[in-house]
Amino acid sequence: MAERGSAGSGGAAASLRRLAAAAEGFAAQLQCAICLCAYTSPTSLPCNHCFCEECIHRALELKPECPICKAPATKRRLRFDTMIAQLLRATGLLSAPVGAGGASGSARLEAEEKLPAPAATFRGAVVGAPARARANGKAKAARPAVPPAVEREQPPPPPANEAREQLQLNGPFAVGQLVDIVSRTWVGVNKPGGAARVTKVNGDHTYNVKYVLDSRRERKVPDCYLHNPSAELAADVTPSRAVKQRQRRTTTYATRDTPSSDEEEDARSPPSGKPSGGAGNNSSGGKASGKRKRSEMVLLCSGFDAKGTNEIEKWSELLGAEIVASWTNRVTHLVVKCVVGEKTSSDADASGEQAGGGAGGRSGASGKRQLFGDTRAVQRWVKIRSMKYLKALVGGRWIVSEEWLQACAVGGTRVSEADFEADGHLKGRNIDDAPRRSRKRRQENLLKLASDADPDAVGTQLFATFCFHLVGDFLPPMPPQSELDTLLTIGGGTRVRLLDDAAAKLAKAENRHRQLVVVSDRINPVGLRDLAKYLKALPQLASIADVAIVNYQWVLNSISEAKLRPLK
Repeated sequence: MAERGSAGSGGAAASLRRLAAAAEGFAAQLQCAICLCAYTSPTSLPCNHCFCEECIHRALELKPECPICKAPATKRRLRFDTMIAQLLRATGLLSAPVGAGGASGSARLEAEEKLPAPAATFRGAVVGAPARARANGKAKAARPAVPPAVEREQPPPPPANEAREQLQLNGPFAVGQLVDIVSRTWVGVNKPGGAARVTKVNGDHTYNVKYVLDSRRERKVPDCYLHNPSAELAADVTPSRAVKQRQRRTTTYATRDTPSSDEEEDARSPPSGKPSGGAGNNSSGGKASGKRKRSEMVLLCSGFDAKGTNEIEKWSELLGAEIVASWTNRVTHLVVKCVVGEKTSSDADASGEQAGGGAGGRSGASGKRQLFGDTRAVQRWVKIRSMKYLKALVGGRWIVSEEWLQACAVGGTRVSEADFEADGHLKGRNIDDAPRRSRKRRQENLLKLASDADPDAVGTQLFATFCFHLVGDFLPPMPPQSELDTLLTIGGGTRVRLLDDAAAKLAKAENRHRQLVVVSDRINPVGLRDLAKYLKALPQLASIADVAIVNYQWVLNSISEAKLRPLK
C-alpha cells in the first residue's frame, strides 16, 4: 500500500510539473508583438491580431495597417479583447507564487471558481412568478407594471499581489465614485474626458458615467479609460493622454550634503569640468556654460518627441555633454522617458524581501524599510523596453530620467545620478532594481580590468560564458539578427556565424569555458522542441557535449532581469 501511495504521489507530482510547464509556455505566447511584453489593455484589430493599446496606437500613427499581416486598419476599428484579458488573468493566477498563507495561484483560482457568480439582483419585489406557481394560483396579485432597474453586483477586487505584479491602475469602480475619464479625441472620435461619477456598473467591464461640470452622460465607457484621480501613479494609457509627473520639491537636491553609498561611489567618476562651488549663482553658471570644457559624458536618448529632444539638447549644452543618435560603446548615460510614482508600503516590503537585507536593497544595510527621510520614495519606470534600453542595461550604463538633466541645469553642475536612476521598465515592476544591479556589475568588472584594456568595451559580461548561433528569419516585429548580435556582444558573448565552425571555435583556449547556445525565432514550445531535435541530430553538433536551444525571448528577458534565465 505504501509503495502504491508513493507511486501515486510521484505521478501526481509529474502531472503538476507538466501542467506548470504547459501554463508557462502558454503564458509566454500571450505577449504583444510590438513591445514583446505581456499585454497591457489588449486591443484587437479586425484581422484578430492583438496588441497592447498604447503599442497599436503608436503603430497606427506611423502606418495605418496591421504590423503583422499588413491589412489596412484604422483606430476606429480597434476593440478591447475581453478573451485575451480573461486568459491573462487566468494565467496570472496559475503562475502566481505561493503566498504567505500557503495558497498558490491555482488554489486561489479554484477558490474563486467556487464563489457564486454575480447574479442580477432586484431592489424591488420579484417580477413575476414561476409558471407552475401561476398555474396553481399562487402568483401574487399585486406586482409592479414596470420591472425595477437591474443592477449587477460588482466583481470582487483582484488579490493584492496580482494587482502589484500586473500594475492594474483602473477598476473596479463603484457606483457614485468620482473618476477621471481619458479624452478620446483622435481621428474620427471626439469624446472629451473630464471628471465624472459612475452611475452604473455593467457586466462587460464598462461603466455608465455622468460628467460633473457639463452634466453630460456617456454609456459603455471601457474601464481602460477610467482612472482614480487620487492615485499616486499616473500611466500613459493612450497616446493622446499626457503622462502626469509629480513635481519634485527643491529640498530633494539638498540631500547631496549627506551622500549615500551610491553617491560615494559616484564621486570617483570623472568630474563634469567645473567645481561644485559655482552652483550657488545660477546667472554666472549660465554665462560660464559656453566656456566650459567638453565633459566625458555621452548621452543617448530614448522615448522623446522633437520638443523633448530640444529641451534635452539645451540642458546637455550647459553640462558640455555630447548627444549621440545611436548606441556606441562611448555612451555613459541613457536618458529615458519615465513614469513617476510613489513607492507604496507593499512595494517596499517586496523589494526588501527580494534584496534579502543585503547591499542590493536601497532601504538600508539592515534590510528594514526606513519610515522617515527615505530619499528613494519615488520610483521611476521606463515606459518602453526599447533596444536602446536593453543595450544600456546589458552595458551597465546609467539609466536616468530627464529630471536628472533638468536638475543639473538648475544647479549649474553635475548632480548625483543615484536620485534619478530608473527602477526598471513599466511592464516588469516585479523585477527588483535591474538597472542598478547591472551598473554595479559593470563597476566590479572595471575594477578587474587590465591597464591596457578599453573600459568603454566593458559591460556586465552577462553572456561571457556562452557562444551563440542565431537560427531563423527573425521577421518583424521580432528584433533583427543584427540587434540581437549587438546585445550579445555587449554582454560579452561570442557569435558563431556558421554551425560548421562551432566545434573549432569552442575548441580554442579562450572559448573552452563557454557553452554553445542556439537562439531561434520560434516562440511556440512545440516548434522549438522540434527544432531542438533536428539541430541535435546534425553532424556539426555531434561532437559538442552540451548544446542549449532557446528562443530570442530568453535573451531579452535575461537582460531585463539582469540575470540569466534557466536554459531548460
